[in-house]
Amino acid sequence: MNSGNNKLRLRILCGILCAAAVCSAQETTAEGSIIAKLNVAITSGGALQGTLAITASGARSLPYREAFREGAAQNASQTLFGRFTQARQLQTTPVIADANNLDRPIQIQFPINEDDFVLPVQRRESLRLDLVPLVLASTVQPDGNLSVGPPGTLREEITLEIPANFTLEYESHLTQEKAFARYQSDAKTDSGKLIVVRELRLKQETVSGSDKAELESFWKMIREEQQRAFILRRTSRADLTAWIQSVPADRARRYGIRAYSEGEYDAARQLLERATRANPKDADAWNNLGQALSALERLEEAQKVYEKQIAVNPKNQFAYNNLIAVQEREGYWDMAVEGLRKEMEVRPGNSDAISNLPRALFHVGRWAEAEEAAVRALEAQPNNARQRLNVVIARACQGKLSDVRQEIDTALGASPTASLLNDAAYYLTECDRQNDLAESYMRKALDQTESTGASAKSRGIFAAITFQNSLSNYLDTYGWLLFKKGEVERSLNLLNAAVSLAPSGALYAHLAQTELKAGHIEQAALDWREAVFLQPGQFALVPSGVTAQQLESIPPISFDRTWFPLKADLPDDVTGGLPAGQPSYFLVTANADGSMQSVRELDTEDQAAKRTLPALRAMKFPVIQVDASPLPSVYIVRLVKGPDGKVALGRSVSREAVAIAANLMPSEFPAPDSAAPRTPAVSVQPSPGTYKIGNGVSAPRLLFKVEPQYSEEAISAKFQGTVLLYVEVDEQGLPRNIRVIRPLGLGLDEKAIEAVEKWKFSPGKKDGKPVAVQAQIEVNFRLLDKPPN
Repeated sequence: MNSGNNKLRLRILCGILCAAAVCSAQETTAEGSIIAKLNVAITSGGALQGTLAITASGARSLPYREAFREGAAQNASQTLFGRFTQARQLQTTPVIADANNLDRPIQIQFPINEDDFVLPVQRRESLRLDLVPLVLASTVQPDGNLSVGPPGTLREEITLEIPANFTLEYESHLTQEKAFARYQSDAKTDSGKLIVVRELRLKQETVSGSDKAELESFWKMIREEQQRAFILRRTSRADLTAWIQSVPADRARRYGIRAYSEGEYDAARQLLERATRANPKDADAWNNLGQALSALERLEEAQKVYEKQIAVNPKNQFAYNNLIAVQEREGYWDMAVEGLRKEMEVRPGNSDAISNLPRALFHVGRWAEAEEAAVRALEAQPNNARQRLNVVIARACQGKLSDVRQEIDTALGASPTASLLNDAAYYLTECDRQNDLAESYMRKALDQTESTGASAKSRGIFAAITFQNSLSNYLDTYGWLLFKKGEVERSLNLLNAAVSLAPSGALYAHLAQTELKAGHIEQAALDWREAVFLQPGQFALVPSGVTAQQLESIPPISFDRTWFPLKADLPDDVTGGLPAGQPSYFLVTANADGSMQSVRELDTEDQAAKRTLPALRAMKFPVIQVDASPLPSVYIVRLVKGPDGKVALGRSVSREAVAIAANLMPSEFPAPDSAAPRTPAVSVQPSPGTYKIGNGVSAPRLLFKVEPQYSEEAISAKFQGTVLLYVEVDEQGLPRNIRVIRPLGLGLDEKAIEAVEKWKFSPGKKDGKPVAVQAQIEVNFRLLDKPPN
């Protein structure tokens, strides 16, 4: 900006800005001030448009002048801006006036135009509108006093126009007066706008050292208040059809991931299908599409998509993980076994495949192979009780053990969990051995479950749903065991209770076989239909006299493999005004007699849900009984009006339903430690000739480090954690033989390996000579406002 034309342009710009009251004489003080003004709107399409103007004068202007002086790179230190401004200033080129004129304030104006600030698929957005740091740095002077800089004013003025179909309600007033400073903050909504004014007035340059604690408390209060989030909530769903078609192909995968994270699974599917058409070699896009299809319970399509992902990248272990998970959900256990073996070929030593193979072999009754696989898994995880149990069960089912009870009890340990007891009982039942022993384990498991039921419900809805799913699983095991023992009536009682609590394909298959043995032919056919609908692999168990065409002629019980119908007579005055195709979700707790204990809407901004609440309170749920004792239950309920005007009510405790509930009410469904199945720590066999650190062997010293990239799956899941890697640093200081000891999943394990592979070390030494050294490295993944990508 050295030409005469540029200087003229700056003078003209300053006149314009001053005319707009951005840099009036009243705002400039000799003491020094910083005034930041944000004036933006969010358009109906989700774009953020407007301007951010910063005016700095006096001593406070010097860092800004240095950063934005004429001829400088104009890439200012982030310490000059709040996080909101940091994100915007890197995307636009600011216009600067009077950077070198010390007689006038420097003015910096950022144009803001972001076309995907709030996507149409988003239900909510958390806004932190911190423009410049209002907290000042303090330094200790030789006399012990604290210097906080020259007196002056730091001020933020924010005006945000709230878009249609959104609410943003936040009103606050905070004033704190100290001898050294005064802080005031006001936030309110007025005529469809959020208006925020924050001002820090520093009265003196130094603060007594004895007031350090008071000063730090004051700064902390300002920091927390300035960074408090404003929550923008959508009040009605947008029509996504036109928007999906307008999305550029190069953004389709990114937007598809965001749609998936918001529970808009069909929109995610459409966007990710566009992404795969645009780039058929994008393995990640195929993976994301498979996840969206799985969430929609379109499992056969998901399986084909994961197979395409493997064709694009045959060495991607996560593609196999996803494919195998779908095959297991469909009940194709033989296919899952082959997939796990293939995964172990592609990635030798893969901990997930090694630990999961015995379970898959159990399901297909291949006990000798299961024993071999379980022994290998136990070698990799010697302290894992489940792997110890798997080895013993596999041997028991082959008749290899002389004292089955003693061997299993030893494997279970002194205080086995209900889950381990259930596994022991289920697999003994599957191989039809030791049924009395299996029943004793099931009684212990149910006794444990009964004792923890009340505490689980008291911990909230998520714990209650987890408990209910576990109880359904245990009742299924016990009912199936009783079927094998010939106690058909008791078996029916337990299996019907289990299927009412948490339906599954395998459970319906057990129920169908029991109904058939009881002579209930028509009911057995209905149960077989649902078993095959939920898990097509269950068709292999259907009696030979029943054809696929016969089953297809029977309507399935569930709507879409996730939601199961509820009967309710809702009055026309409630349902008449409901918008078609926009589901409302509720949390429901039912008493043991089926009456409603409590019901509340999941989305507090859903006006349709509020209108239907009184009618839902009058509903009755099916009574669930175990040995004549009724059980209370908890559900996620969906209400939706179809295009034909009919209202459908469904209940579910499936993971897809829980994911939707967690999106709408995250405080009720806290994020788990891991969004992927966790595998216990894995021991790794060191390479020959490597040394442990200690006893004369020095540790390698890190010379060069590459930070790990975030996977898009982890970004969309807002997931964070730590991957623990085993690494050998060779004589040249290069990492080799990197293995995952403690995984996270969601692609982060691979990202951790990719990063550490690029690290450089000063090698460890023994007797003064470089040697190869064994080490463990923690790779941390932490989400900031915007994770690295």
